[in-house]
Amino acid sequence: MQLDSKQHFQLGLVRLFALMTLAVILPFTLWRFYSGDWLRASINCVIFAMALTSYIYSYRAQRVSELASFLAFFLLIAVMTLTYMSHPLFSMWLHPVMLTCYFLLPQRVAISLSVITVAALFPLLLTASDTLTAASVSASLALSSAMAFTFSRLADHQRRKLDQAAHHDALTDLGNRRQLDEELKRCLDDFHRSGTPTTLIILDLDNFKRVNDTYGHPVGDKVLVHAAHILRQRARRTDRVFRYGGEEFVILARHTDLEQGRLLAEKLRSQFEGQLEAPDGPVTASFGCAPLLASDTPSAWFGRADEAMLRAKAGGRNRVETAP
Repeated sequence: MQLDSKQHFQLGLVRLFALMTLAVILPFTLWRFYSGDWLRASINCVIFAMALTSYIYSYRAQRVSELASFLAFFLLIAVMTLTYMSHPLFSMWLHPVMLTCYFLLPQRVAISLSVITVAALFPLLLTASDTLTAASVSASLALSSAMAFTFSRLADHQRRKLDQAAHHDALTDLGNRRQLDEELKRCLDDFHRSGTPTTLIILDLDNFKRVNDTYGHPVGDKVLVHAAHILRQRARRTDRVFRYGGEEFVILARHTDLEQGRLLAEKLRSQFEGQLEAPDGPVTASFGCAPLLASDTPSAWFGRADEAMLRAKAGGRNRVETAP
């Protein structure tokens, strides 16, 4: 199963926090064994083992959010256990753990855990210190949680912006070639797993170079934006639309056999002919359709659709051709 950008980001954080836990807990574990503190040393060994397991499993994980939740909950429970078993001073380790929670868990869950943790810790702090000290420690945990919340929100916002820029065409806001490559692989995975029929449709605007050469690229860009608007309007909920480059666009029509894909392409061809215009008249498009075959690779599938589109060009343009 292919992972999306958010899952890759989460996996990176799981590995980072797991490695940091391993690096921090190891010397304390060795020291506790050396000092004869067998119970706490054993707890540290469990923490070390769980962090190591999370790190190793992250390289074969399919359920990323479950792995991230497991690591965050485990670290929180482990630190709270050590705090109650040892001394309230151990609560200082809750600061990095709460940071971990805000980056690995949904924010509502992380906020709820922060409130529960502070509420559970406050009575213990009162038994070991005065009210002012207990309130100060609780306030510092609340402040750490607020900062972690803010930083995690900013990091997620920046990740989304980078993902948008990396996977979308700046002019038309359609998916770009990189996103198309990922979707083609995803379609092949779905086809081999469940046999989901998918038709790839490639279209190229006819004589578009003439528009750019005669009226300039700003006019050409308006035509491309209008073409993208038509494709986006006509696309079904399960379809994906991309700008491959220049005046070439791609449609991934899921749950669609070749005949259904040909009919969709014919409707689009007719709509382009009637609605897409340059200053000197209509702008048409040539279409090539190829069904996904069991023997296809992404490049072979794309190549068959591209060859069909080139046949449409050679056959007089403003046509739909299908691949065998």
